[in-house]
Amino acid sequence: MGKTVLLKRFQEGAEERSWVTLPIDLDARFNYETELIALLTNSSVRKRETLSALVATRRRIGEVAGAVLRSVNLSVGDWTASLDPKFGEATVDLARPIVEVVETGIDAGKAGVLYAIDEAQFLKDDPESGEFTLSLLLSTFTQLQVARLPIALVLSGLPELDKVLGHTRPQTERLFRGLAIDTLDDAASTEALIGPLRGSKIAFDARVVELVLPEMAGYPHFIQVYGAELWAAAHNRGAKRVTQKLLGETLPAIRTRIRVDIYDFRMRQLSPSQRDLLIAASRLGPPPITVDQLSVSASPGEDPQAACDALVQLGVIVDRADRGEFTYTVPGFHDYLLNRADAWSSALPAARWDDWTLR
Repeated sequence: MGKTVLLKRFQEGAEERSWVTLPIDLDARFNYETELIALLTNSSVRKRETLSALVATRRRIGEVAGAVLRSVNLSVGDWTASLDPKFGEATVDLARPIVEVVETGIDAGKAGVLYAIDEAQFLKDDPESGEFTLSLLLSTFTQLQVARLPIALVLSGLPELDKVLGHTRPQTERLFRGLAIDTLDDAASTEALIGPLRGSKIAFDARVVELVLPEMAGYPHFIQVYGAELWAAAHNRGAKRVTQKLLGETLPAIRTRIRVDIYDFRMRQLSPSQRDLLIAASRLGPPPITVDQLSVSASPGEDPQAACDALVQLGVIVDRADRGEFTYTVPGFHDYLLNRADAWSSALPAARWDDWTLR
């Protein structure tokens, strides 16, 4: 909940402390060693080119580099880095651009380099295919940190990230302090809604806050949408307060934006059979959803567990307590499925998808 915003704030904090930051967004394409190496290499090279413009004269990393000097696996300039060849040349290929961007960052007077990776749940080891993408990433960073290279790694992802990280121990335990982000309580939601307006010429009536709290459901994206739309409405009208009247006038636009940006967006990522499965499961009752429910709802020949895993991977449902009981990742999705089932049914043409209005 709100993980990407917090990741960006982490980057801002690092930059305030004179760290170089490299934001990287993942998707399913990058769960292969060669693709991950290429992605981090390209990001590192681009950042290095930017930093090079700040460097008047080149110099070696000095003591930092000396701490990494010990082997023949990786050469950067006139020195070599000590790396465990557990992953063969892949370790060297991944480490090289990281070390080089650190070198350039130090030359530019920076304190270190932070890699901020979002949607990291897409990284996972797959022994059957021989792809150990997550372990490769963690092993390389662990070795470079043990060698005292000034680098940091932040991974942000959906809740299943915790499970895939658990399979990489002890590397995970060495590298990370885990933080679980959930919905906000009423006090935090209120602060998130009205806090940004302090010092401005616009304020919220207390009654408006009371009315929107249940609709926002503590979900950071909802809070952002309500805050942005209500502020814009007040600003455009020259109003100094967000009143109940203004809320009533703006509410249809807010709900439409949430439908299009959040609910519709998720449904469009699904196959027709996945949509039908979710719709059928919603009719059996509110969450939590179990695999047994999905078994009843699944089409003949469809593997309910595989279907469930696919929906988790797509970020539609999540097993919060790891008990085989799934809930929707976005509040209100169950009611949305019930109200819009006919529009998303595979029996109806796609042309009807954009013809709805939120009830």
